[in-house]
Amino acid sequence: MFVALRTTDRSRVTSLAAQWDCRLDALRELAASGQLVCPGCEQSLWLRTGVKRRRHFAHRQLADCPLAHQSPELLEVKAQLYQWLESKYRGSVQMDIPIGVPGLDKLVDLLVEPAPGRKFAYWTFDRQQRARDEILACQDLPGLHVHFIHTQSTLVQHSATDIILTASQRDFIGSSDYDAAVGFGGHLHFLNAADSKLHIFRGLWCLHAPNLYAWKALRGDLLSVALISPRTGEIVFPEDVASRERRKQKLQQENTARAAALPPPPPQREEVVILDDGVAGASEPVEAAVTAEEPAASSLNLKGPFRCEDCGIETMDWSSATPSAGTCVCRICTTRRHRQKRDGPAVGRE
Repeated sequence: MFVALRTTDRSRVTSLAAQWDCRLDALRELAASGQLVCPGCEQSLWLRTGVKRRRHFAHRQLADCPLAHQSPELLEVKAQLYQWLESKYRGSVQMDIPIGVPGLDKLVDLLVEPAPGRKFAYWTFDRQQRARDEILACQDLPGLHVHFIHTQSTLVQHSATDIILTASQRDFIGSSDYDAAVGFGGHLHFLNAADSKLHIFRGLWCLHAPNLYAWKALRGDLLSVALISPRTGEIVFPEDVASRERRKQKLQQENTARAAALPPPPPQREEVVILDDGVAGASEPVEAAVTAEEPAASSLNLKGPFRCEDCGIETMDWSSATPSAGTCVCRICTTRRHRQKRDGPAVGRE
C-alpha cells in the first residue's frame, strides 16, 4: 500500500508523494518508530524501498485487511494513476480514502476534489468484483463522478474485433458524451502496468449475449498523453475530444438546417379602428388569428440522440425514448432504476 495514517495527528502519509523524495530517512524513521498504521486495519507498518518496486508500506504481521492483499500489478496501476492525476491536480489527490458519506465507508482507490462540491472517484480492478453493488451505488451520490480502470491482465481479446467481458466489467461499462460521438454504447478503460499504455474501448455493444462485446472505436496511447475532462474527470484522449467536437458541430448544423426548413411564422395584420375624431388609424399590431401547422412528421427525430432524463447525457444507447420531448432513459440508468426498485433507494441519493 502507499498510504499510512500517522498516529499522532491522524494525518495521511503517502509514500509516493514528492515531498518524501528528499526525506526518505525521515519517512523510514516514522515507520520504524511505530507512528504509521494502516488506514484499513490500524496495524503498524514498515516502509519498503527497492529497485524493482516503488516505495510502499507493508503490514508488520499478516493481516486480514483488503489493503494487504493487492497484487503488484494493481499497486503499479494505482501508482501511475496517482502520479498522473497529481500532474493535473497538484495536492488534490488522495489514495485509499473513505468516500466521506455517512453509512458508506467504502474506500476509494483515488479521489480528486478539483472544486468544492465536485469530486472524481477512481476504482482500479485486477479481478472479478463480486460485491460490486456498493461501488455502483456511489454513481448516484450528488457531486461525485465515478470511473473504473481495469488492469491489462483482465482484458480478454476474443478476436481482432471483439472482447470477452466478465459480469463485473459489464456492470462497470460507463457512458458519456465521448461515446455518443462514436455512435452509441459505453466505454471501458484498461491500463497496462508494464508500459503505462492506456486502452479505451468506446461504443461497446453486445455482439453475443452475455459476454461477447464489439466496439465502435479503440483509443490507445501512453497515459501521459491522455487528457482529463474538467467537468466529470473522465480520462480521454485527444481523438475523443476531436470526435466530440465534430459531433457537436454536426448537430449544430442539423439544428440550423431543421430550423430553416420550418414554415415561416404567421404574418401579423393591423386592425383598423375609427378614432374619436373620425380619422381612420391603425392600432398596435396584433397577431393574426392563424394557427401555425404542426411540423411535418418527417421532421421529428425518431432515432436520437436523446438526452437521458436521469443522468442528462445525450446518447444513442437508450432503452426507452420520448422523441417528441427529445428525452430518453439510457441503458445504464435503466439498469440503475431496476436495481433501485429491487434494493430500495441508494445511500446518499437526494
